Amino acid sequence: MLLHALADHLDEACLVSAYDIAYGHLGDTTQVLNRPQVVFIDSGGYECEVAVNEPTALWAPPYQARPWSAELYRNLLSALPKESPTQYAVVSYDLDGRGQPVRTQIELARLLLDEYPRAWSVVLLKPRGPAALIDVAEVLANASLLTGFSIIGVAEKELGSNLLARVKALINLRVGLDAAGVRAPVHLFGALDPVLVPVYFMAGAEVFDGLSWLRFGFREGIAIYLDAWGVLELDPSMDCCSAKVRAGVRNLVELERMKTRLLALVESGDISVLKHHREVYAHWANVVQSTMGGR
Repeated sequence: MLLHALADHLDEACLVSAYDIAYGHLGDTTQVLNRPQVVFIDSGGYECEVAVNEPTALWAPPYQARPWSAELYRNLLSALPKESPTQYAVVSYDLDGRGQPVRTQIELARLLLDEYPRAWSVVLLKPRGPAALIDVAEVLANASLLTGFSIIGVAEKELGSNLLARVKALINLRVGLDAAGVRAPVHLFGALDPVLVPVYFMAGAEVFDGLSWLRFGFREGIAIYLDAWGVLELDPSMDCCSAKVRAGVRNLVELERMKTRLLALVESGDISVLKHHREVYAHWANVVQSTMGGR
């Protein structure tokens, strides 16, 4: 299993689905859950949908969701080791709150997350009603209720229909939270792409997750298909499994380097500390500054 092959390299943080743990999709998770400094336990909403669409596939493979509920999620959380060197970050069960007003989502999240006071609490906010996008104004109108959560989560695709709209929504969210005294970092779900992370980071996101690091190979600041990555690695004899493991290890190194560069950007304000695509990022830095009124 790919995750286990990479487990020795997951020192800092990882995110796993409670649904996958509960149904044994990850095998023995002892090493995976105990090695990183922080493990995010996602509530499983993505995996228990009727169909899971992979961005690398033209058609979704046949997929039959298994039963999942807030109660099953609680059972899984209660079974986590009570004594562990790992810090857990528990994500709210967003399926119960989906479509509900933001205030209701926050109240439901607090009811669940307060049961696990030793874990970091991650409230994942979703669009209201049939809307496909989050209403940032509604979130900010309820910002006072967000104090006490460790992390504020939103999904990348639910911030806007294009990158510019998402960046502006993220800026408005971060600026509004700061104005309300909510200092918790913003977690952008599904956005762990080497090109996009610096853009979203400049817009105010600080925590990222996604499957790109397992699906693609990171090279020169972009994510490419593993077959192409293998060609560029000049190892035509490399089989698919070996390519996935080797690319995964290399991707983790690249993510660590990216983190170092982003921290340097915060310290210096100099976009040149970003190794790749500097002209592109200079453009997005200008977008961020103009959206914030030049601040």
